[in-house]
Amino acid sequence: MKKASIFLLVIIFAATSLRFYQIDTNPIALYGDSLTGVYDAYSILKTGHDQKGEFMPLVFSLGGGRPGGYIYATVPFVALFGPTALSSRMVSVLSGIGIVFLLYLLGKRFFSESAGLAIAAVAAINPWELSLSRGPFETHFALFLTLFGFYSFLKGLKQKYWFAAFGLSFGLAMHTYSTYK
Repeated sequence: MKKASIFLLVIIFAATSLRFYQIDTNPIALYGDSLTGVYDAYSILKTGHDQKGEFMPLVFSLGGGRPGGYIYATVPFVALFGPTALSSRMVSVLSGIGIVFLLYLLGKRFFSESAGLAIAAVAAINPWELSLSRGPFETHFALFLTLFGFYSFLKGLKQKYWFAAFGLSFGLAMHTYSTYK
């Protein structure tokens, strides 16, 4: 195994550990938008309708017109863990780990492997990135989708089938965070 691969595994392990450490209790409570989001995901899972009775909406009116991307991405975790703080935060936690890995890939692509490792290491321990990873923030999921879409576009320039991932990723990002529209 190459030395760079070992460093990358250590970085990903650190990113994962920091994001999962006490994730169900820290932050202590969910804020109002996260409560409505996790309940909407639970409601979609059980009935196919949101809290107001609308069938499979693209925009959730109880969240002030919140796009449905994050809520639909939360549904599998609500199925696994119930309507809990953990299930509410899982999409953002996994997005944070994915962002660290994608920053490595993009840094390697544009600069060098060592630059990609340095960028990933900084992202793994960056307080801002950690903070966004520990709460149910649509912006964080949208950032992951955008980085993945950008990486997929670059790969698609050489291997055309990556363009499907590019289109899907940017299409989903648009339905995850209102500003992206």
